[in-house]
Amino acid sequence: MEFVGRWQPPGARMVNGVSVFGNFAYIGAGDSLEIIDISDPRNPTWAGGYVTGGSVYGVQLLGSHAFAAVFGGGVQAGGGLQIIDVRHPQTPERVGGVTNGDTYELDVVGQHAYVADFYRGFEIYDVSDPTRPNMVARFSPGGNPHGIRVLGRFAYVAAHFGGLMIVNVENPAQPVLVGSFSNGGETWDIDVAGNYAFLADIYQGLVVVDISDPVQPRQIAALPTQGHPTSVRVAAGRVFVTDYDGGIQVIDVADSARPALVGSLQLIGSTRALDVAGSYAYVAASEEGLVILRITERPLGISQQPLNRTVETGQSAVFTANAVSVAPFTYQWQKEGSVLQDGGRVTGATTSTLVISNAMASDQGCYTLAVSNAFGMVASSNACLTVVSGLREALDDPNLVWNTSGTRAWSLQFDESHDGLDAAEGGPLQAGIIADQDSITTSVTGPGTLSFWWRLEDAECFELSFQVGTDRLATIGPWITGATNWESQTVRIPAGAQDLKWVFQTFCGDGSPPGRAWLDEVKYTPAPALAIPKQTAESLTIEVTGSAGTRVQAEFSTDLVSWAPVPLPQLTLEDGRGVLQVPKSGSKAFFRMVTVQFNRGSRVEKGPSPGGAKEMSGATSRLCRP
Repeated sequence: MEFVGRWQPPGARMVNGVSVFGNFAYIGAGDSLEIIDISDPRNPTWAGGYVTGGSVYGVQLLGSHAFAAVFGGGVQAGGGLQIIDVRHPQTPERVGGVTNGDTYELDVVGQHAYVADFYRGFEIYDVSDPTRPNMVARFSPGGNPHGIRVLGRFAYVAAHFGGLMIVNVENPAQPVLVGSFSNGGETWDIDVAGNYAFLADIYQGLVVVDISDPVQPRQIAALPTQGHPTSVRVAAGRVFVTDYDGGIQVIDVADSARPALVGSLQLIGSTRALDVAGSYAYVAASEEGLVILRITERPLGISQQPLNRTVETGQSAVFTANAVSVAPFTYQWQKEGSVLQDGGRVTGATTSTLVISNAMASDQGCYTLAVSNAFGMVASSNACLTVVSGLREALDDPNLVWNTSGTRAWSLQFDESHDGLDAAEGGPLQAGIIADQDSITTSVTGPGTLSFWWRLEDAECFELSFQVGTDRLATIGPWITGATNWESQTVRIPAGAQDLKWVFQTFCGDGSPPGRAWLDEVKYTPAPALAIPKQTAESLTIEVTGSAGTRVQAEFSTDLVSWAPVPLPQLTLEDGRGVLQVPKSGSKAFFRMVTVQFNRGSRVEKGPSPGGAKEMSGATSRLCRP
């Protein structure tokens, strides 16, 4: 949209409503109806006006009469429905109406005016004689009617606190409520196109309701806007929204279940209502008066630029950008000019949101989104990623991804550690606060062996525990005097996906000093897995996989009770893989693989790897040979 022209009422009067018929715009400016000649949109001029005595919010034209929805007003002029003869725009004249009311909107169809009165409800007037409007029905569905559209047999009422109400008006003297919808919002206006009602909800944005079954209308979509929607108009597959403090929003509803923002324009002050006629939008703006905009399809623009991100190693980095123009869009993220593809740790490379999981130092750099459609291509600004040291460095296992939550997140620090370098710190937590705790978690795939070191600053008032899934396996504190020394734990992790969690929490009452917890040198070693890719009459080829750098030893047994090392040198799993050639003997034997040293040398352990033995046939968990 682009600015074309403007007419501003004298006296800084608030412009609340606008309707366009032919070469004239009928606007509510303060307590009067103003008629503006828009035959030249670049130079709108005042043609005439009539003081209604109340605020004009809605206007409809039928023949030579303007029907005004007036909120409040004096006793003589009154609010509610007012009917004004505008055959001579320079000298409009009131010919009929009601003596009071607080009307926000109306729709005139045939010989009836359907009025949304905020306090009195939904009213229907016979206006076949404009000089003597006659109320034929008043219906109070509740919720303070605010907007209305009449289409066919039904009147669709936007109730401020009641959502959407669908009223059968085949017999105007006996309106019948047939269906309703409310999502708890505050609805200001409504427009209807086909089987869909479009609601302006000041807090929830544009709400789309399927009305194909009027008895059971149902919400199918909602699109939050930048401000607070006050009116809607549907034209040519677009919904035009006055967004109050958010300017004008243009939303593509070609697919009503997936509304998409395609254009926007910010104006000075608040936008309150609009009408669309041809290729122009006529906007009632509080400070700018009547603003005339030309509706044009433009090449793409970026409405939301991606932001720079700083994440710790192992965390996810998320970049989002949005385009405005005509859908459909094609997206392509790039890093430093190189096209990205989904795979590994990258997802969303061809969507509006790019996610880089398990971020590493190599991911640092600047990212850009290129968006294209039928009108061309545009690139977003650069968004640069910085990856800093964090929990992964503090806890020393480069293969684990960490998450932290609670009162105070766990973090990297250098003052207290077991390895003399760094460690993760939880807290400080304040004792005496109910449920004051934080946690740090990761996930592994078992079987395997987990080891770690931990320490409490105050073991009397605080507890540090470790659990696998819901099973609590180790605890230090509470009710132990003073601080603990660094303590080590080694835990066998069962087979399958396992969630590991350390929880730090308080126990003492008010007035106790704060406390901290530390975790260091976490190491998970998956059990080596065995496979037999090849065998001959003289030997077996055993392929071993496990953590890179892990040192393993093959053992054999003839009774599954006593095990002895195979007379071969120990094997280090370079790059997580190794191969052994085992000679066959004349008797039946079982083989297994044991871990003899973790890959960092932090501790030495000898023993079977859980599930590490297999039969030669591969049918069970043991390996045998004749």
